[in-house]
Amino acid sequence: MKREESAYKKIPVITNFTDEDGNDRMKETVQANYRRIKEEVKQIVQEELERIKTIRCCVNCYQIMRLSNKSPKLKIIPIEV
Repeated sequence: MKREESAYKKIPVITNFTDEDGNDRMKETVQANYRRIKEEVKQIVQEELERIKTIRCCVNCYQIMRLSNKSPKLKIIPIEV
């Protein structure tokens, strides 16, 4: 056991959350990062939902054109998801 303890190496500090006044700001920093990431995820989800709507609309229009043998100049009407 003593041999293991003597070989112990301290884990280095990677990030210090202490401000210039010596206050620990870890909680605030983590919360700010959480809120930023949450907003980024919301934006990505919204963009993907819009992309899916566009793809679904295009697929529906293609199917309508194929079934009706009409020209591709059909009016595209977006559908609600």
